[in-house]
Amino acid sequence: MRRVLLVGDYPPPFGGLSVQVAALRRRLAARGDSTVQVLDIGARRRETRPDCLPVTGGLDFVGKVRAHARDGFTIHLHTNGHNPKSWVVALVCAAAGLRHGRRTLISLGSGRMAQFVAEASTPVRAIARATVRAAGAVIVRNAVARAAAIGLGATPDKVRILPGFYGVAAADVGVVPFEAVRFRRGHRPLIGAIASRGPEYGVTLLVDAAARVRARHPELGLVLIGPEPMEHGCPVWALELGERDRPALLAVMRTLDVFVRPTYFDGDASSVREAQALGVRVVASNTDFRPEGVTVFKAGDADGLAEAIETSLGQDPVRSDSTSLPVLLDLYDALPLDGARRLDPAPPVDHARRLGRAIPHGDAVPHGDALPLGRAIPRRGVAPEGPPEDRSGRAPLGDGWSEDRRGAPPATGPAAAPPPEGNRVTAAAPPPEGNRVAERDRAAEGDRVA
Repeated sequence: MRRVLLVGDYPPPFGGLSVQVAALRRRLAARGDSTVQVLDIGARRRETRPDCLPVTGGLDFVGKVRAHARDGFTIHLHTNGHNPKSWVVALVCAAAGLRHGRRTLISLGSGRMAQFVAEASTPVRAIARATVRAAGAVIVRNAVARAAAIGLGATPDKVRILPGFYGVAAADVGVVPFEAVRFRRGHRPLIGAIASRGPEYGVTLLVDAAARVRARHPELGLVLIGPEPMEHGCPVWALELGERDRPALLAVMRTLDVFVRPTYFDGDASSVREAQALGVRVVASNTDFRPEGVTVFKAGDADGLAEAIETSLGQDPVRSDSTSLPVLLDLYDALPLDGARRLDPAPPVDHARRLGRAIPHGDAVPHGDALPLGRAIPRRGVAPEGPPEDRSGRAPLGDGWSEDRRGAPPATGPAAAPPPEGNRVTAAAPPPEGNRVAERDRAAEGDRVA
């Protein structure tokens, strides 16, 4: 049984890495050959929720990662790689996996990772170098990020380019919200996008381009799904649905004529691959990587985006599924270290064979270490001969002798022959009983006189 601990943001909020972690958890849990748990390090990490484990602080995080690594879980971290905290978390996960016999898998999902690493301070780069060297595998989204990871010291065979997309099943698609159904009745064609927080996601750019396309398609409508409302309000031909869970998002996405990804940078957006898997046309900015079948435009160019939307509307939609789950499962199964501690108990060591001598049947043999030569092997239930064990609790000195044993340690070479009879000193015999009585009487007489 495969055991995996996914570490990363867990929804809500929905978007980015949290959606990838949740989708991967569902895929692994449904397989039947994997046990999967999620350690949430996102915005709601302190809350106790049914599908993930909470994290109350830094020490709690370290303790839970180490405990799962010790129990044989493969640690799979999902992080962006474009800030110092991301690399500190990655180093903790990599070290925990290495310490307990299984290397960690680290997915770096941000399109800004390569630039951040190139401009990072010396201490942060040192942490990043130690992380990629300790990890068992590093997953990145494009060739630029791969070159950055190799530049940090990762071996080329360790760094894989894989999308954070694990397929779309029919059961993943939910019900279209009523507002979207009503909006679609009066707007055709319908385009949409994920409205994530931050200007780098290009929502304002999309509204500008959609307004230009409306000159040729006056009934065009725009649907924005996500937590980020438009700063200066939304035009009447646009609908802000707000944040929705993944089933509702996929249901709305399937009703679109064109899905747009207008970001200024990207790794490999899973929403683009989700739209393709649903058979929806996709227009996206020309960041470091886009999958085959996407109509691209120059990032930040509203005219170019409007033209790409117009071009895409004239093309037939194509359905394609580019899940990375089979390759990811192979990576999980290949991660244990050679010669690392296995989950199954190790077979007992044949100490007799190692020592080159026979051990009588029934003798107790300590497990894991060779027996010291030149010692008798006590039988079970029989106390060993010799002086009793020292339980004084005193700290041993360098030669193993405790503080109250200040005589010379025993010779370590061959035993010396006993001295001749005449040279040996014998203890003086006790005085006769009569002499001892007389001595007591004289002492008592002196006390009375005094």
